[in-house]
Amino acid sequence: MAQAESGFVSMNGYADREGVRALSPVMDISTAMMAANAILGALLARERTGKGQAIEIALFDNAVLMTGYASMQQLFNGKDAQRHGNTSPDTCPSGVFKAKDKSFYINSGNNKIFQRLMTQVIGRPDLAADPGYASGDLRRARREELFDVLGKAFADHPWSHWQALMRAAGVPCGEVRTVGDAIRSPEARESRIVSRLPHPKVGWVPNIASPIRYSDTPMADPRPAPAVGEHTLEILRDVLGYTDDKVERLQGAGAFGNVRRERTEEAAS
Repeated sequence: MAQAESGFVSMNGYADREGVRALSPVMDISTAMMAANAILGALLARERTGKGQAIEIALFDNAVLMTGYASMQQLFNGKDAQRHGNTSPDTCPSGVFKAKDKSFYINSGNNKIFQRLMTQVIGRPDLAADPGYASGDLRRARREELFDVLGKAFADHPWSHWQALMRAAGVPCGEVRTVGDAIRSPEARESRIVSRLPHPKVGWVPNIASPIRYSDTPMADPRPAPAVGEHTLEILRDVLGYTDDKVERLQGAGAFGNVRRERTEEAAS
């Protein structure tokens, strides 16, 4: 709902069909990240002033922020962002192309990158020198024919061939991967994104590591998500100071929902 009502959906997808939502819960995740930033700011303020404060982060407010430049563009010129699929409204040629074996994305963000793409990657210095391709505006006006030239060239060789050339030429590029490809990639292995966490019932569970890395302060070891009610007793007794008798009365009254009585009794013993 936040994606839809913030305008985010209207920006994404292709111009000839309805806008699409992001499959990832980007608004939930980004709002939680914004909340973490707010908490850190409040902690710093408390350290300096000695006063705590309430924090509010609305899902809708954050969703509007996640539209990026589009909201400010609307305020300045009254125009809504249009859907461009995998191409860019600002740079050309930028988009998804298909090599002989797989798809990849390139971003020609300026004239110099375009020149290097034409001369050092696909071997077409004539296109690099063509005045009809001399600026981003001119290239966008001729996007279809330019993409046709690139598509035919890229289809002749596998991605590994083009990746090496584009990296050497400084042309931003990346393989279009599945999630499975990404988490099993050389980059993921090098940064140890995927790990295993010990689990008391099933032995271990897979885990995606935090991207945060500190140079001096080690991160706390991750733990599996708790089962429903797993820490009920610890919180009531150790944090809130409830007696065993009070916990039993609450349990008998059904205060813990579907948490089984055996779990409470086992923890109490």
